[in-house]
Amino acid sequence: MEQLISDLFHQSIEAKIEHAESLVEPLQNAASVITNCLLQEGKLLICAEGISESLATTLAHCMLNGQQLERPGLPTVVLSRTLHDQDSHNDPFSAQIRTLSSQEDVLMVISSGSMRPSLLAAVVSAQQNNLGVIALTTPGCEQIRGQLRSSDVELFANNVNQYRIQEIQLLILFCLCQLIENNLFGEVS
Repeated sequence: MEQLISDLFHQSIEAKIEHAESLVEPLQNAASVITNCLLQEGKLLICAEGISESLATTLAHCMLNGQQLERPGLPTVVLSRTLHDQDSHNDPFSAQIRTLSSQEDVLMVISSGSMRPSLLAAVVSAQQNNLGVIALTTPGCEQIRGQLRSSDVELFANNVNQYRIQEIQLLILFCLCQLIENNLFGEVS
């Protein structure tokens, strides 16, 4: 049992270390996109499905309450799957994007590792409304990747284990929030 616990911790650490170099530039780009959005009085819209919904809530909490320093909340909205027309099962987010967004806003989609048509529809809707897009993707998200414009940012967690992906994405979100705070309020030691 002790060995299994040790192995699980090491697997988690190794998975994160494997992504350290490949995510530096995309994280910097994503932080810049969101920082610019906020400086233009925009807001961050977040949508996710399945197990990734908890990641959306965690990011919103960090954005609204601060991570490393006491600061004003940053405008963030988690889009809900429950606020949609039941006839549009594959598109629970587009009406919210059309209704709640302005051109200064950024949409973040978080994929849990299985391609969800609703997340692709959200990206398309955001682009039609001239929003920037940040996509946390995984293997199997080729359609989302193919939809992204050169101005959009992809944060790719390359792992086959959806739970390991969640760990990597959680770290991505914590890093992103810290970078945004640094951009807006100066570096915190």
